[in-house]
Amino acid sequence: EDLATANEWLGHSLAFAAPYGEYSTSTLDILRDLNIRMAFTIEQGYAKPSQHILEIPRYGIYPSYTMNDFINIIEQRQ
Repeated sequence: EDLATANEWLGHSLAFAAPYGEYSTSTLDILRDLNIRMAFTIEQGYAKPSQHILEIPRYGIYPSYTMNDFINIIEQRQ
């Protein structure tokens, strides 16, 4: 209901990141019903074409990170 209300107030969103990264198969069903095109997890990793579009990994960037920490995350290769 919160996502549907947010879409009404703010306009339709194409992407979603669950608070604290918590989601379930029910969450994925709701995202599909709301025509959300992509969603991000808190699983660390780079996105790959073979991954599920509603379970895209990402790297957290925290206030304690330095610019060098950020650069190291960006420049890593898998």
